[in-house]
Amino acid sequence: MSWMEFMMKRLIVAFVVVLAGLVLASPAQAYPTMPQGVQGPYTVLKVVDGDTIHVSANGQKLKIRMIGLDTPEVVDPRKPVQCFGKEASAQAKAILGGQHVYLQAPPRRTPSTSTVARWPTSGPPPGGCSTST
Repeated sequence: MSWMEFMMKRLIVAFVVVLAGLVLASPAQAYPTMPQGVQGPYTVLKVVDGDTIHVSANGQKLKIRMIGLDTPEVVDPRKPVQCFGKEASAQAKAILGGQHVYLQAPPRRTPSTSTVARWPTSGPPPGGCSTST
């Protein structure tokens, strides 16, 4: 083996060692933080109808009115069952029943009732997706 080949091998080994050191020394990328106002995951205990669910939140059962959905009524005793209400409820049960959801508070305060209004999502919002509250 010539002196040049010997030096070349040593240079390659040194390069690999430095590169490995840089990779191992660099900090791991942190998980994205949850946007402000998003909480969860919560387990869906019951799908009441197409736009209302019950979730388990820290040992409490919360009734959640899903913002952005307005489905025909099926459980309001003051109103008759509306057209496609049963289908909307069945679809909501198929999608949300037993799932874990994240809940996002609206940017404005909602009226104080026994029902909490929230936007539900089936997973945490992607990193960098944030809404102002």
